[in-house]
Amino acid sequence: MGQGMGQGMGPNMGQGLGQNMGQAMGQGMGQSMGQVLGQNMGGNMGQNMQMAQMGSMGGAGFAEGSKTVLIVYNVPERFTCDNLFNLFCMYGNVVKIKVISKMKKGIALVQMQTNMQADLAQQSLHHTPLFGQLLQVAYSKHAYIADGRPPYPGALDNIPMDSPDGVPDDLGNPTKDYSNSPLNRFTRPSTTLKNCHRHSNVLYFSNAPLPVSEDRLAAVFAEQGAPVPRQVKFFDLSSKRPGDTQAPNKRVGLADWDDEQSAAEAAALANNVMIDGCTLKLSFSSNTIH
Repeated sequence: MGQGMGQGMGPNMGQGLGQNMGQAMGQGMGQSMGQVLGQNMGGNMGQNMQMAQMGSMGGAGFAEGSKTVLIVYNVPERFTCDNLFNLFCMYGNVVKIKVISKMKKGIALVQMQTNMQADLAQQSLHHTPLFGQLLQVAYSKHAYIADGRPPYPGALDNIPMDSPDGVPDDLGNPTKDYSNSPLNRFTRPSTTLKNCHRHSNVLYFSNAPLPVSEDRLAAVFAEQGAPVPRQVKFFDLSSKRPGDTQAPNKRVGLADWDDEQSAAEAAALANNVMIDGCTLKLSFSSNTIH
């Protein structure tokens, strides 16, 4: 009887009520139906209240198979939306980022374009060391990140839309839309897996201008307040193979740091920076410099 009622009343309340009623009746009514029903409804009510509190930050809960929003804990206080983008864009196209700075510091929401890209980002960036803390990346219950409203009319008039801090919503949480950003690099889904690696102490760099030297590259990181690599190795592109997309007038290579934290901080602070008119692209690598 419990299973029948559960199936007829829906996947959440019906199934829980049916199972609880079945257990209560099977025990000879040793536990009152009111207690069982109260426990079940209380749990659902608690979840609904929690979702309501987060309603201004994200959309309604996701349907099964649509987990594209990640919640990030231990975000360094100095981080902007762009700093988070610099890390998450290594694993897919970022749609939107919201830094939840008013309710509790160190929390952000990141919306990726696809489920697979969200999975890659979660698996690759979870426990990344940054400024003495470990980044915690988990799946959010939201289906999307809500824009929110400005706190008052004209509040955003003097804030450029491309500000690295994002645009504050009605709660003062910086939010930035990256859905049309040219810095999103995954135009073909087939390239996602090939270029993604878990955080390490080695970064692969590309799109650096051809005249760039090891000293110039180190200076670029220093200018962004990022740790400087201990060594750099440039790859020879003179024997470019057919089908390669890297332009021959650009430099690519590897740079490594003393530890994973230094490399992660360098990526967050210096990825997508401009060098002599070229956008430097960084990503974690599983290779080493010999």
